Amino acid sequence: MENNMFDFQVEVIEQSHTLPVLVDFWAEWCAPCRMLGPVLEKLAAKYTGSWRLVKINTGEFPELAERYQVRGIPDVKLFVAGEAVDGFSGALSEYQIEQWLKKVEVALVDEGHPDRRSSQSPGRREPAEPSADDHHMVPCAAHRLSPFPDRLARVAFAIGIAVDLLNLMNRQKDRFMMKLSKASHESASPRWMKA
Repeated sequence: MENNMFDFQVEVIEQSHTLPVLVDFWAEWCAPCRMLGPVLEKLAAKYTGSWRLVKINTGEFPELAERYQVRGIPDVKLFVAGEAVDGFSGALSEYQIEQWLKKVEVALVDEGHPDRRSSQSPGRREPAEPSADDHHMVPCAAHRLSPFPDRLARVAFAIGIAVDLLNLMNRQKDRFMMKLSKASHESASPRWMKA
């Protein structure tokens, strides 16, 4: 998008009242952005009429990246009814993006957003076969449905879980080491001391 030709209010906010708008925040120097861009463009062509793709170069529009709290790129946000309702960061596969779109659509319909998607919507297609890459999918829920509405809260929650797991592993390791020490101490004792 060229600076003098792009109006975010018209192209994204106003358009999202009639059709969901998927915004790809990217930069020319970003290798993952160059990988994700063609995948998003392919999906936009595949689902014409279901949603619209808008690509925003963060180098040309740093104020938009700041306004929408883009902390890393690529960063993709879905706008519906003038609001960013969900998003993901990083380069995902085509399958992962389609699955993410399906989850977002279900969440939006459950929340009461009017279903503006055509019959070609990713949410209305038959489920695709899972791929080996599924475990890399970023778990995202609709922004307002998430129990942790901002990324920082989600990261803090994940760190808390990781710390709990590490503590549990350390306790198990300590128990094992005590048993091992006790067993080696017993086996190292002379036979006459065991009786």
